[in-house]
Amino acid sequence: MLFSPTLISPILPFPSTISHTFIFNVDSSGDQITQNNLVIENTLDNSVVYNQIVESFQYSHSIDANTLINGTQYRAKIRVGNINNEFSDFSDSVVFYCFSTPLVSMSNITEGIVVNSSSVTPIGVFTQLEDEELESYRYYLYDSNLVLLSVSTEKFDGLLTHTFSGLKDNESYNIELKTYTVNSITTSSGLISFSVNYISPKFYSALELENINDQASIKINSHIIDIIGQINTGEIFYEDNEWVNLNSGSIYFDDGFNIENNFTLRFWCKNITKYETLIELISTSGGNIVVKYFDNKFHVFKNLSTLNPYYIYSDEIILSQYILTIPGIIYKYREDNTVCVQIQQYNNLLNINCEVIA
Repeated sequence: MLFSPTLISPILPFPSTISHTFIFNVDSSGDQITQNNLVIENTLDNSVVYNQIVESFQYSHSIDANTLINGTQYRAKIRVGNINNEFSDFSDSVVFYCFSTPLVSMSNITEGIVVNSSSVTPIGVFTQLEDEELESYRYYLYDSNLVLLSVSTEKFDGLLTHTFSGLKDNESYNIELKTYTVNSITTSSGLISFSVNYISPKFYSALELENINDQASIKINSHIIDIIGQINTGEIFYEDNEWVNLNSGSIYFDDGFNIENNFTLRFWCKNITKYETLIELISTSGGNIVVKYFDNKFHVFKNLSTLNPYYIYSDEIILSQYILTIPGIIYKYREDNTVCVQIQQYNNLLNINCEVIA
């Protein structure tokens, strides 16, 4: 007695340029299986494109490379036979696709590239000859010994980008992009190695010294949190290993800071553009704190969900001005002083102080 077999499904898409093995199950209480017959049809016109019998005790049937055509949907069914050349009924049909293997790479990260930042934002490129659609992707970051350091969440936005932060200067890393199509084709870019070399801008820190008499020692407390910034828009430039030029871009910080708690924020600036947002602090629960400069004052606007909106401003400061001209015509006023601005929040109340220091 022969029982009808069951093709193992789903049959994931595969490229027609490689051989493929179809697996099936069958009730072992029946006759011994000595052969099987696989039939494959094109679902578009129901034409039979493959119909072969193989003699095998294995519960499998392999087809050669280039038997099928990429970009086509097929339907497969199988039956089994015994030594007397008797065959079972065919299994239920299983639909599957043949697709070319997608090509996955990164447009801005190539083998051996040097990244001049403590963060890297790869931009992926996905192509597939039959227009198989991308569904999701993940990025993987490894150290030079291929130890996995970080994995992005599975993303469905189609942007094929992710930012890894906190890279160490003079270290080497490997990065990988894996893509997943709507029909479950998984493809990898492979490991791409890169190195990191950057200049860390100077920053000022506030230290609190406490004399411990009974131990004849001094306790040093630092209230600085080192947060790595990311490029938000445009381009940024370092100047004199100290300044970040934001005339053509902007940066953001997304960890290590909570504006709903007490905090002290201090920054130094010069060549300030009036009325534009200098700093925006965004709360995860809604609302923001925005810092602007105009009318010779720094203004802080606070709008959080936990209290009514309000704003404060600093004392008036006088900045030195000089004039850029073209012959006979005033072209631009420029205020070139360096200003230190300190914003503090305590129990939801803000305070701002600023001082011209150079």
